[in-house]
Amino acid sequence: MLKGFANRFVTRSVVLALLVHIAIVLAVGVSVVFYKDVQWVGSADPATPVTAHAIDEREVLAELERIEQREEKERQQRLDQQNRLEEALQKQKEAERLAMQERERLQTMEALKQEREAELAKIEQQRKQQLLDQQDIDKQHERQRKEQVAELKRLQQQVEEQKRAVAAELEAVEKARLSEQQRLAELENERVRQEDEIRKLSEQRQLASAELEAEHKALAEIERQKTEQQQHQKQLEDQQKQAERRAALERQNELEQAARQARIEEQERQQEQQTLKQQLRQRQLSRRASEEFAKYIPQIQRKVKNAWTALLDSENLMAVLEVEVNQLGEVTSIDVFSSSGSSVFDRSVLTAIRKASPLPIPDDPELFHHLKTFRFEFSGAQ
Repeated sequence: MLKGFANRFVTRSVVLALLVHIAIVLAVGVSVVFYKDVQWVGSADPATPVTAHAIDEREVLAELERIEQREEKERQQRLDQQNRLEEALQKQKEAERLAMQERERLQTMEALKQEREAELAKIEQQRKQQLLDQQDIDKQHERQRKEQVAELKRLQQQVEEQKRAVAAELEAVEKARLSEQQRLAELENERVRQEDEIRKLSEQRQLASAELEAEHKALAEIERQKTEQQQHQKQLEDQQKQAERRAALERQNELEQAARQARIEEQERQQEQQTLKQQLRQRQLSRRASEEFAKYIPQIQRKVKNAWTALLDSENLMAVLEVEVNQLGEVTSIDVFSSSGSSVFDRSVLTAIRKASPLPIPDDPELFHHLKTFRFEFSGAQ
C-alpha cells in the first residue's frame, strides 16, 4: 500500500513539474515576442533593443537553470522521500515478519507448556500408581514375612525332631564304634603277634647271614689251605663250594620267601581291616537308609492308595511289589515279587504305582544306593 502511494506521489510531482516548465517556457516566449515588438517600434535608437535582448536571454537562461536546479532538487527530494518510504515499508515488513515469528514462538511455547503439563500430570498419575503398587508390595511382603515366620517355626520343630533322631542314631553308632574298636583291638593284637613272628624271622635271617659269612670265611681258609693240593682235589673243593653256595642261596631264598609271605599277610590283614570298615560303613548306611525310608513308607502307601482304583472283593488281597526308582523318586522298573493271587488286582497295583510316580524318598544321595530298589506291600483293605 505504501509503495502504491509513493508511485502516485511521484507521478503527480512529475506532472506538476512538467506543467510548471511549460508555463515558464510560454512566459519566456511571450517576453521574447514582446521585446521584438518593442525593437520594431523604436527602430530610431538601434543600440537599445540589442542590449535589452541580451539581458533578457541571460535572465531566461538563469531562470531556466534555477528552474532545472529546483526541479533537480525536487527530484532528489522525491527520490529521498521514496527511499525513506521504501525503508519504512521494509521495516514494516521486517516488523511483521518478527511479529509472525514471535507469534509462532509463543504458539510453540504454549504447545510445549501444554505438553509439559500433560507430562507432569502423567508423571503424577504414575507416582500415585507406584505409591499404590508399593503399598500392595508392602502388604504382600508383610504377608510373606508372616508365612516365613510360620514356616521357620515349623522347620525348627522338624530340626528338633531330626536332632532327637540323630542323637538316637549317634548313640547306636557309638555302640557300633565301641564294638568296632574292640574288633580293631583284636586285630591290633594279631598284628603285634605277626610283627613278633616277622621280627623272629628277621633275627633268624641275621643269624643265617652271620653263619653264611662264617662259612664264607671258613671256605676261604680251606681254599687257601688247599691251593697246594692237586688239581683233582681243587676240582672237588670247587664242587663242594658250589654245593655249599647253592645251599646258602637256598636258605637265603627261604628267608626272603618267608619275609615276602609276611608282607603279603600284612597287606591282606590291612585289606581285611579296610574291608571290615567298608562293611561296617555299608551296614551303618543300610540301617540308616532303612530307618529313614521307614518314615516315607506311609507317604508312599498314601500316594499309591490315592492313585489306585478300588476293586470289588479286594479287601483280603495283598501284593508285594519290587520297585526301582531314580534319585528323583521316578519309577524306572516295577515287578510283582509276591502275587496276591488275582492278576487283575496285581495289574491295578502296578498301574497305581506308575501313576503315583515320582514317589517320596529321602533326598540324601548317599542313601540312594540302599533305597533305589525296595519291596512295597499293598493291601486292598481300606
